[in-house]
Amino acid sequence: MNKDKLKKIMEKLSDSRPIFSSERDFQFELANEIKREYSNAKVFLEYFYPNTLCKHYGDILVVINDVAYPIEIKYKTKGNSNFKDKLIMYDNNNYYYINNHSAYTDNEKLYENDKKFIKEILESHDNLNFSSCFTGFTILLTNDKHYFEKYNNWEKYSSNNNIIIYNDSCTRKNSNEVIEFKYRIEVINK
Repeated sequence: MNKDKLKKIMEKLSDSRPIFSSERDFQFELANEIKREYSNAKVFLEYFYPNTLCKHYGDILVVINDVAYPIEIKYKTKGNSNFKDKLIMYDNNNYYYINNHSAYTDNEKLYENDKKFIKEILESHDNLNFSSCFTGFTILLTNDKHYFEKYNNWEKYSSNNNIIIYNDSCTRKNSNEVIEFKYRIEVINK
């Protein structure tokens, strides 16, 4: 597995799921898409790493031919300024209540900690019962411009793909607002 392959997986995922209700929803769908792409892979959610300093659960662990690839994800959303807390969107007969994740300092620290955690996994892979583990990934998916400005190397994920915005009283809102989701994949090597 490599960054280009993960980009293709994200492109396929964006066709079927342009938006998610939560980070857990994104995690589950991404794991399923990885499994579809790599039918021989073992894909684990919330995999426990006992030999790391913090004894932490990782978001996704993919094992292909006894080679392990840890993946940490973040899904940070921003609601519409016209709404107090949430942006309500509709896609393929589903409603999504999107939270505002505006604690930027905390979220940036969590994202940076994910990178450190991946590095720690790679450095302690000898204790993981896999033949090798030299590459891991972090994926940040967001519609928040704050992150677009903070980090570089973004890829388009989705942009108003059949998304309808509703207001607080669940009445369709006429708006030219563009809701654009982008993602970035960071490769972390041993």
